[in-house]
Amino acid sequence: MKICDITQAYNPTSGGIKTYIDEKRRYIGEMHCGTHILIVPGRRDSVTKDGISRTYHVAGFPVPGCEPYRFTLYLNRVAAILVREQPEVIEFGSPYFLPLAVSSRRRKKNSTVIGFCHTDFPAAYVERPLQKRGIPLTAGAARRIAELYMRAIYNRFDATIVASAGMVRRMAEIGIAPVYRVNLGVDTELFHPRRRDTSLRSDLGLTDNDILLVYAGRLDEEKRIRLLVESFTTTGNAWNGHLAIMGNGPQKDYVIEQARRNERIIYRAYEDDRTRLATLLASADIYVTAGPHETFALSVIEAQASGLPVIGVRAGALIERVTDDLGLLCPADSPADMANAMRYLSANGFRQMGMRARHLIERDFSWTTTFDTLFDYYEQLHTHTKTARA
Repeated sequence: MKICDITQAYNPTSGGIKTYIDEKRRYIGEMHCGTHILIVPGRRDSVTKDGISRTYHVAGFPVPGCEPYRFTLYLNRVAAILVREQPEVIEFGSPYFLPLAVSSRRRKKNSTVIGFCHTDFPAAYVERPLQKRGIPLTAGAARRIAELYMRAIYNRFDATIVASAGMVRRMAEIGIAPVYRVNLGVDTELFHPRRRDTSLRSDLGLTDNDILLVYAGRLDEEKRIRLLVESFTTTGNAWNGHLAIMGNGPQKDYVIEQARRNERIIYRAYEDDRTRLATLLASADIYVTAGPHETFALSVIEAQASGLPVIGVRAGALIERVTDDLGLLCPADSPADMANAMRYLSANGFRQMGMRARHLIERDFSWTTTFDTLFDYYEQLHTHTKTARA
């Protein structure tokens, strides 16, 4: 089977969606179950080939305030690639412009078109920014308009995939159907507590008695990076806590400045070496995240696989990922509550919680299970598509 992923959220420093697509390519290669095409916006038109995979970059423009992400308006070029490649399954990971490139053409072909909803963008990128500007009535109306657009886009697909029960409910609220759930996975051999490295901690100026909290991901408003820093700063200096923030994004300069001002805040650039990322996670003590719009929280299960408990917010997929015996959840957008959670968990059984998290991930999450399930859906939906259009 030839699979084509189309997304604007894939670049050298992007996070969960890049991991998902890279792991899908690895699965296809190991299982010998087809070929993979990836279409993403880039600086210029180009194509690269690597075994069973081809990556097409279509010239695009930077997304304002979200560098290095890009979008493209050259939808005819995307459509031409699809005509040339003739994929059996097309999966969209971004709902903005790219789906318009195939909505009419795929009706004439036997391609199955699927949307994977990775982000609740009406809430995260429409309503929230307007609320921050102090115009809640306009924010609510804008969110509803965005939901209408989202419903119109996803209901033109043959199906929509989501990664959590919360997103299943969210799709129902918006009026999107049919919806299938597929848990994402984690490489439990790569992300493992045995990678804990005392020399790395020493290089960061930490002793065994220090508590290292870590966040790894995009540095933008959706992830509430400023709130995370404010929460840690609120904890004060009368304890042995340190906060490491790793990643790239619009708020990178803010984090660098905070690290310059506060020696207990550590900034590390985006880590494209997965082994080094796994080592850093295993060498920390607690994972922290303040974003309320997670649709699966892949970075959280990577941290849990590394033996870390999690402090997060009681919203989105974190409600499923972090039960009471695996960490602490706080009200969203509350620096005081998150600060209290940081102080409390660091003194009350965080290592035991981390080991329970590791056992859960070993038992319930793997990329093989993810893609076995996903490719079963691909086969079912493609068979149905061919029958319906015959």
